[in-house]
Amino acid sequence: MSEKYSIIKTYSIPLKYKEGIYSFNNFENLTGDMLLLDYDESYQILDYILPGSEGPVYRNKITFYSIPQDKFESTLKAFYASDGCLRKVTMDNGSKEILLYIYYENMETARQEIKDFAIGNADDIIEKICICKDTVARLFIEYFNDGACLDFHARIGTDIYKNKLLKKYPDDKYNVIDNSGNYPVSEIINGNNEKLMVMVLCANNYEMDFFQYAVNIMIERIGEKAPDRLNKTDDFKYICEEYD
Repeated sequence: MSEKYSIIKTYSIPLKYKEGIYSFNNFENLTGDMLLLDYDESYQILDYILPGSEGPVYRNKITFYSIPQDKFESTLKAFYASDGCLRKVTMDNGSKEILLYIYYENMETARQEIKDFAIGNADDIIEKICICKDTVARLFIEYFNDGACLDFHARIGTDIYKNKLLKKYPDDKYNVIDNSGNYPVSEIINGNNEKLMVMVLCANNYEMDFFQYAVNIMIERIGEKAPDRLNKTDDFKYICEEYD
């Protein structure tokens, strides 16, 4: 069995350029400060170090998996504002736009853009939650962030599955039925964690925990809107927890 070797190709996107929207073909033979995107052709992994970042690399590195090279090269767009500053980089995977990089002019801009995203992401999750027509006993929110990887999702605990747990563990019922990990993985509901990752990590040069800021907004919005639309048990609980 032949060993698979990484073949890395680096794509350079200038941090300053003329106002407009451009593709890779516009950036040949340019010099200056660059956003350097490293693409692993063997494993379809795209990553980069945030320009101007300091501290541990793992906290300043953004990684994307399963990125087709042809889509990446043919659909990438770099957006430049009137001051010539690179504002964002996107690509299209065929079904949706993927945000690869974003630049915030200041902390307030970052706060507002992340707030707007968090509200929209929560609303998307709410609509997916409310597709469930079964009687719901528990609605969980689980989240995680170690600086290099982050996650936010909901998990539904149906009354049917709760009763299965009660029969299986009658002597430890509250620890069991209030633990999200005891419910099926198939009931996990995600929003756009990839975009959340980019928006939060690209803002990490400001002294604020933007991940927790976004999490708090989403938890509150889901808690306000989703339960009222569900067919709930009398002992329904909305449980939010960070995992490791």
